[in-house]
Amino acid sequence: MEKQDIKALLSLAASEAHTALPAAVTAGSFMPEYAEILRRKVREATGLQRPLEGLRIVVDAGNGAGGFYAAQVPEPLGADTTGSQFLEPDGSFPNHIPNPEDKAAMAASITASSAATAT
Repeated sequence: MEKQDIKALLSLAASEAHTALPAAVTAGSFMPEYAEILRRKVREATGLQRPLEGLRIVVDAGNGAGGFYAAQVPEPLGADTTGSQFLEPDGSFPNHIPNPEDKAAMAASITASSAATAT
């Protein structure tokens, strides 16, 4: 976005103007579609249906925001995700902060991977 685009967007957000979008909203879940897109990209790049077969991949979803990922992406691609942790969403962040640069967060991932003998 250019400077003038940002200014226009801020003006619109601050105004009482409404868009001509339809009033109807359709509820749905995008995660299954997103997971399918990821699986398709991996399969297209490798030319294999199960390119992760024989690999153990430990997913540390921190506090669950990415918890869908373990069961919907690497597992259908053949990976064993045994040992994955913190897959259930919890907005109070009881496990560790969601920051891959945080030493405690990385220590939790390393410990889980080592315990599961991930490849």
